[in-house]
Amino acid sequence: MWVEQLLPLVLDEGVSTVILASDDEATTRRFAEEVVPALRDATARGRAAAGTDTGRVVPAAVRARRRAGIAYDAVPPSLAERAVEPGDAAHVAVRSTYLRGGAPGLVLRPRDTAEVVEALAFARAQEVTRRVPLSIRSGGHGISGRSTNDGGIVVDLGALDAIEVLDERERLVRLGPGARWATSPPRSRRAAGRSRPATSAASASADSRRRAASASSGARTG
Repeated sequence: MWVEQLLPLVLDEGVSTVILASDDEATTRRFAEEVVPALRDATARGRAAAGTDTGRVVPAAVRARRRAGIAYDAVPPSLAERAVEPGDAAHVAVRSTYLRGGAPGLVLRPRDTAEVVEALAFARAQEVTRRVPLSIRSGGHGISGRSTNDGGIVVDLGALDAIEVLDERERLVRLGPGARWATSPPRSRRAAGRSRPATSAASASADSRRRAASASSGARTG
């Protein structure tokens, strides 16, 4: 009964907060455990049936700072929530790397392989990538500056930071592209044979493999 009474207020009047005026424990528990979830489900169904856009609301000030050649409103839903535009408050933290300054038009931050595929497909379809090369960022320590840009798209792989020790004896470690030594467990550092805090774990692991290969062939490394 409560859901039927409250649903029109949410769908038709735009009410977003419902306060229960009761101090009865049983009533409060029922409202929290039964009414609220049911109201949310009914609201979602009602909005879907009406074709209501429930996507991210972008303030006018943020839209005003968008760069040319990027279809911001076409960012896949799985990426839109974590995407960062020039007008977003989070942009200052993701625009540059440790060694290079930048001002990208959009930073996409996928969380898994499927989202990486979506990010690359979206970036490939944008006009801006024909003018500004797509930037891929892992640990953010690239000296070349290719992990940021001015006005283009950055795919930030920092969330893909899983570290898996495959064989400690053989020093085999599977690293996500966003993994860093500063946050890697000691066991993975021993397996890779290096300890280099705050830098990319992937680069150090690759260096370890090169040293091992050079030692077996008699070559010298720097």
